[in-house]
Amino acid sequence: MNGIDIYKRIRRNLKRGIVLPSCVYIGSHIEKPGVLIHSGNPGFFVSGFDPLYLDFNPKDLIDVFSDLKIDIRWIDDPTQKIWDKYFLVASFALVSAHTNQTLGEIINDKNSHEILVNVMKEIILIAKAHGIKLSETIINDTIDFCKNYPDVKPSYVRDLEKGGHNEGDLFGDTLIHMSKKFKIEIPTIISIYKN
Repeated sequence: MNGIDIYKRIRRNLKRGIVLPSCVYIGSHIEKPGVLIHSGNPGFFVSGFDPLYLDFNPKDLIDVFSDLKIDIRWIDDPTQKIWDKYFLVASFALVSAHTNQTLGEIINDKNSHEILVNVMKEIILIAKAHGIKLSETIINDTIDFCKNYPDVKPSYVRDLEKGGHNEGDLFGDTLIHMSKKFKIEIPTIISIYKN
């Protein structure tokens, strides 16, 4: 759920049923099959209406998550929140993969921090091309948020280290494809992304 086009990817293969656009804020990774490691704060997820089923009543679903003590934050149209989350994950994942640093190390290393900000500025250009207006303070807000997770390495980087399936297509490939579609220059992302 770290991509900005997950709903569309699922809808291509699932013609019936309700698909709720969502994003998850959690520090976790698969250590090995059957073992999931959760680090950082408890986490939460944001979800909203399926654009094809706006009459769906989410009360029962929200009640189930509430009973399980899972923090679900319902927003009728979560598109903005999905882009906000993507902005965070894609920027830090790409830079962490390039530098092999944790979030805190990226923030505190002058060179890595500069690369991060450039990647973020390029993602903002792509978001604008999609009609998404990210907050004017999103760069500083995102960096401040990640200060709470100084020892976290994005799951994308952990997957790269293991040599298995990874989320590269959700970050580098997607951003490069979108930049070409909208004729936007993203030299930093292209230079650090290893397909």
